Amino acid sequence: MINNTNATTNVEKKAEKPLTKSETVRVIALASVLVILSYIFSLTALVIVLLLLLFDFLILIGAARFGLVGLMVEPIKAVSKLAFLIARSLNLRDGPVYNVQISRKEAPRLYDVVADIARQVGVKPPDSIVLESGCNAWVRLRGYRTGRGHCTLGIGIGTLVISTLDEFKSVIAHEMAHAKLFERGYGNWVANAMARTGQLAYLLGDLVYKARSEDKKFYLAQVLWQVNKIIARNGNRLVATYRRQHEFAADQVAAELYGNNNNCNSLIKMAVAIYMNNRLSWQDIIAQTQRDGSFCQWLLTKLTPESEEERKEIEQKVLYGEERSEYDTHPILADRIVSLPETDEESPYSEPAIVLFTNPDDLAIRLINHIEHIASQEQQKDSQQLQKAIRQSAGEMKFNSLQFLGIITAIIGCLILIWTFAASNESGWDIGRSLSNFSIGVLCIATGILLIKYFPQRERLVLPVPSYADWRRTDNDIEQRKSDIINWYYRISEQMKAEMPKGLKGKRNLARYWGTRCYEALRVCDYQRAWAASQLCLAADPKCLEGLLSAGIASRYFFEINDTANVFGQAISKYNIRGSVLWAFAWASILIDEYDYAEGYLLNLTKEWPRNPTLLSLLAYSQWRRNKLYEALENIKRAIKLAPQDVNCRILLLRLLLAQGRPKDALEQMRIIEPLAANDEEVMLCAVQMNLLLGRDEEADRRAALAEQMHQRYSMLIRLAQLYSSSERYEVAQRYCEKVCQMGFYPNAYVGLAHIANEQKDKEKAREYLLKALDVTRELPLDADGPFSVLGDAYNLMLSLQEPVSGCEGWTVTIDMRDSPAKVERVSFLLAAPSFEDARAIACEIYAAMHPGSTLEDWRTKWEKLPPENQPEGLTQPGVHGMHIE
Repeated sequence: MINNTNATTNVEKKAEKPLTKSETVRVIALASVLVILSYIFSLTALVIVLLLLLFDFLILIGAARFGLVGLMVEPIKAVSKLAFLIARSLNLRDGPVYNVQISRKEAPRLYDVVADIARQVGVKPPDSIVLESGCNAWVRLRGYRTGRGHCTLGIGIGTLVISTLDEFKSVIAHEMAHAKLFERGYGNWVANAMARTGQLAYLLGDLVYKARSEDKKFYLAQVLWQVNKIIARNGNRLVATYRRQHEFAADQVAAELYGNNNNCNSLIKMAVAIYMNNRLSWQDIIAQTQRDGSFCQWLLTKLTPESEEERKEIEQKVLYGEERSEYDTHPILADRIVSLPETDEESPYSEPAIVLFTNPDDLAIRLINHIEHIASQEQQKDSQQLQKAIRQSAGEMKFNSLQFLGIITAIIGCLILIWTFAASNESGWDIGRSLSNFSIGVLCIATGILLIKYFPQRERLVLPVPSYADWRRTDNDIEQRKSDIINWYYRISEQMKAEMPKGLKGKRNLARYWGTRCYEALRVCDYQRAWAASQLCLAADPKCLEGLLSAGIASRYFFEINDTANVFGQAISKYNIRGSVLWAFAWASILIDEYDYAEGYLLNLTKEWPRNPTLLSLLAYSQWRRNKLYEALENIKRAIKLAPQDVNCRILLLRLLLAQGRPKDALEQMRIIEPLAANDEEVMLCAVQMNLLLGRDEEADRRAALAEQMHQRYSMLIRLAQLYSSSERYEVAQRYCEKVCQMGFYPNAYVGLAHIANEQKDKEKAREYLLKALDVTRELPLDADGPFSVLGDAYNLMLSLQEPVSGCEGWTVTIDMRDSPAKVERVSFLLAAPSFEDARAIACEIYAAMHPGSTLEDWRTKWEKLPPENQPEGLTQPGVHGMHIE
């Protein structure tokens, strides 16, 4: 293990060291001034905004006399939102708690060890000890006096797994030293103040950027944001400096009690384990709970480098790959080690720290179950917020004639009640006449409410909901989805005209006939006939709801996005977003993978139509694609209860269970599904994934060979490659990707090969594959996605191949692509590089990869340097950090 003597060789000479007493006093004084200033700023800003809002209301009252109320609506909304954000920033909310409390019965030795360390440090033992995931340790201190008050100790399970007992004691001594040395009252005060200031900076910045994206100027918010950023930046810098001194002091206490070597080893082990833990997915963790063997032993293997060479490489990265930041509350690892006294002592090996638990695997499983429960609750909250947002964005209600009559009747009823009370005050209370008028008024109001609520716009036809089987079948038909509409439109439309009853005339009759044909086609997901019928329907009546909705859905299916926006815009202008309109929006959103919108629409729609298994299945699918697996599982189980014989719903449940990492639960579903759909492509892929998760490699290989034999096409091979890659069987994954490349130009196969090469630490090969994936001049097979579909993934991976450097600057470059085979007008990239020449070299490399043999001429490019507030800070990876396609 690296000790602090070795660390000094590669650390800069100006390493951060603990401050002197006079320097510490200066930092505390300046931090206190900025904290007070931050509160003064927030309260002053709130008062100014409220006064401005009052002034706007006074102008509104004056403008009402001249019919100019509309001019003040937007300014009042903007200022009101600004006032709300400032007030909201003062409220700090606790986030979800992803830890479980450890009882003394579960870990008696742990409580004894912690109590003994607390006694040696000179502080009370913690009130409670909690376990969480990850590789860390912390204390939450409550109270006002230094060394006095309540304390909670948090321990990451990874810390216990990787540490020896002596190293773990050093970690706990460090945390108990915080409990003794940290000035609780002052420290919590400044930390909360800076959290509020940072929260306000984030909210104001978000408001300013949203205004800019809409080509608007919000000068007041921008001024407040700039001033607040100065306070937040300097305040957080001083508070971070103050907090770092406690880290140095706590390290000294831990080294004095348990030796410098144990302290250094624990720091480096935890840093290495955190690096390794970043490669671990939650699916892997859940899957291990369903495999045989010890969970903690498995976790130890995942957090420990496989070889001495890998360990040294990671140690070099965690020790010397960090950049010092003025805003970090912890010193970098190398500075912490250098600040400790040098020693050549060798620590004797002690037993693993995990022995402090009576049954560590049971406790780990309890922690995982708790995390899943909290994650499920958070997903439910997200669904509620999304559902509310969709309702709010639905726009104004459209009323039919009966509803207008109801509104007028209710208003008349209110006027009668007002007149009744006014007349009784002037001429005395006439019981008979007053009761009669009161009854008439109440009756009018009740009648109006009934007309408004129970006589909404009636749909002549309700948009059908196809079976989930039809949905799956047609959604996976890539050849049909990418087919040229001109090739089949006239043939199908002429055929449908020939089937039309003779003598059918009149605009309304024709629209009704073709609207019915539209919905008949959509009932079985026949998008070609639906498209043809919708054009005939809209030719008869451009405002026909059935034609508008069918055209919108079918155009999304065939990727005619502009047509969709046009026809749906007409539907919104006339009809309420509910019922068939809501379902059409959800349907169209899923077809082009807009799952945020789709989930919101379906959440509201399943309130109206709660017993439709297709809608619940599509809701589950949308939530899965948004990584809300717990919500998705609940909804697909509801769908199966409504349609227990629908094997397609069960296939989706199978896929969700495997996505969550539950192969044993999936095995039960597989036993039900396989007799019914053994040759289904998804079922065969699930069988491979299930066996890989269970560690049955031979059975997985057999299933994969069978799936490849039954479905000899690109989609099967690329999915198999992804499954084997996620299981870290890279040689098999590479073989499948290479087979895809032999079939034609499939850019995502090259990206897959790049990921595999990167995992095998061959960065040059990975870069070569990524550049091959960007070629827009090669002919694509009909079922292939073009280079622009993988552009984001490609450049994210390319970015990860670069070592971060300091001094990078940011630019945006827009490249003219109007004469390119890519069939786009412009592509813009957000670049980071040490100099403009380097940034231009990156842009030239991108263009050359897209157009092999061509060079990027200057006339094609338009360069803009990012404003100072958006320039990168600290270590930055040179390359593409964002893109936009027009």
